[in-house]
Amino acid sequence: MARTTKFAPVRVAIKKGLEKVCKLYKTINGNDAYFICLALDPAIKLKYAKNNWDSKAYHAGYAAFKKVFAEYYEATTDATPALTAELPDSPVQGYGSSWIRDHVRPHVERETSLLDPFQEFLDYINSPLVKKIKDPVHWWGEHQSDYPTLSRIAHDYLAIQGSSVLSEGSFSSRSLTDAFEALQILKRAYKNGLISASKEAAEGVPQEWTPNV
Repeated sequence: MARTTKFAPVRVAIKKGLEKVCKLYKTINGNDAYFICLALDPAIKLKYAKNNWDSKAYHAGYAAFKKVFAEYYEATTDATPALTAELPDSPVQGYGSSWIRDHVRPHVERETSLLDPFQEFLDYINSPLVKKIKDPVHWWGEHQSDYPTLSRIAHDYLAIQGSSVLSEGSFSSRSLTDAFEALQILKRAYKNGLISASKEAAEGVPQEWTPNV
């Protein structure tokens, strides 16, 4: 389209726009953060990627998400003292208290060893999408007791700056979020053929200009 004669007045703008789009897509393709951030939005999770990405890209993103979860889980486990044979002293002392604690200890240790580290991950992925959510970060703060490992991942990943614009300018107005949402909708409309890029560009060409053909 940029080489078409009638679009000569906006040729430079078209080329610059395409260069920017290619740069952003290359950055996204080389980084798993995009998939993970989508998955950590309770209103989206894996739905968007599963329905719109090719199978190879989706499974690569899913594997990367699980890998990050495992790394965070292991870091949390390493920082937590391991369960030892000595349980904390019970505040209630009385006849048979030590015998009861000795009897319970093997059951506690067995249940702990049988815990599936990915159960939290699966519980979140398989739970219904959350409707009408305004702030995913705030949602994770409210549900950190339900998803302790995922909430830590969310607070790290969802805080990543998603624009090349300086951060102080990005958060100066709510309009940036609205603009980003509008651009995502517009991109999807172009991809589905609901909007014609050629037609839109033609309408933007000054009427008084006549191409030399």
